[in-house]
Amino acid sequence: MLGTGLLLANVPGGVVAAFPAKWGVQMRAAALATIFLRCGLELEFKTMSLYKWPALRLAFLPGIAEALFDAGVAVGVFGMPFPLALSLGFILKAVGPGLVVPAMFQLQKQGLGANKGIPSTVVIAASFDDIIAITGFSIFVNIAIATGDSAAWQIASGPLQVLFGIAGGVIAGVALGCTRVFNNKYKRLIGIYGAALLIMFFLEHYDMLSGGALGSLTVGLVTCYMWEHGKPGRLSQGPAHGYSADIERVAAVVWNWVMEPILFATIGTSIVFAELPQGTIAKSVLVVCTGLVLRTIITFFIMGHKRYTWKEQLFYAVAWTPKATVQASLSAVPLSLINRNLVNDPDYEQWVKWGSDLLATGIFAIIICATLGTLCVFWFAPLLLEKSVSASCGVACSC
Repeated sequence: MLGTGLLLANVPGGVVAAFPAKWGVQMRAAALATIFLRCGLELEFKTMSLYKWPALRLAFLPGIAEALFDAGVAVGVFGMPFPLALSLGFILKAVGPGLVVPAMFQLQKQGLGANKGIPSTVVIAASFDDIIAITGFSIFVNIAIATGDSAAWQIASGPLQVLFGIAGGVIAGVALGCTRVFNNKYKRLIGIYGAALLIMFFLEHYDMLSGGALGSLTVGLVTCYMWEHGKPGRLSQGPAHGYSADIERVAAVVWNWVMEPILFATIGTSIVFAELPQGTIAKSVLVVCTGLVLRTIITFFIMGHKRYTWKEQLFYAVAWTPKATVQASLSAVPLSLINRNLVNDPDYEQWVKWGSDLLATGIFAIIICATLGTLCVFWFAPLLLEKSVSASCGVACSC
């Protein structure tokens, strides 16, 4: 899919030039809403409470360390300003939910690591790791590339995005719990998917992409809870445990056959190899690989706990390597902002070069980490994880 986009962008004739650039942004936002909605449908409050501490360690520490490290390396090899380098670091820190979450579902069904909640911990951590990454990226890219707003507002916008996303998701989730109104599967599907897309597009319009992602996740999580517990009161037909599973099956088909191909094809069309500055590819690979090594080492050690064996710690390190979804969604954003806001800047050409460097690094992160990382998860899981006596029904039993 990524290769198709790269091919279309690099063949003569300007195949993709006829399409408005905004289309790609909106399609990537829709894909991001879809995968975060799926995460929300598969999580449940009880599971999150049970594994919150290992999930928080996994979500925060390795990625933040990698973001800072990658930013330092990017300053050294690309010469870009530190705030712009930090935006690159937060792009690269994000694990790929579109790869990791389905992989963990499969391992859970096989019973691998299920007795210690390892797949559940990874799914929970992946969801919040991506929210952290998108929020950090949004703050630093807007500080780096002047948009007319003050640095104080850009910093404050991070928590505000979280607040708006959660509020929108809760309101939509409570409304969707009214199953006397949403009384068949088609209404529920249109309602929940429409709510996730509406929150995403509305907040993305105001440059609050992380709020849109968190809102999509919250819609799935809260709606699932409302359906399971038969809330809100008289407006519900009563507890129902199969509604979220029905929606998740459809969302999985939409992701696999529509959104995932669109996401990776559109990011592939963003880069033209002939226009890349000399040495960019080698520098990009250096940034990605050194950051990945550091991430793996830190993940192994921070997951050290009497609950886990060294083999399970190693599995966490391996499971935290696949990257694709967030990189595909965000890597083209800085160059787009540069072309929109800095055209009259005296250093415009230099900024375009930095934007191209950042885009290329994001794409090579996908090329290196997506396939190899996912394969390693499935190769090493049977070797490193114990198989439980009976496989669970799912990472979080789909409510």
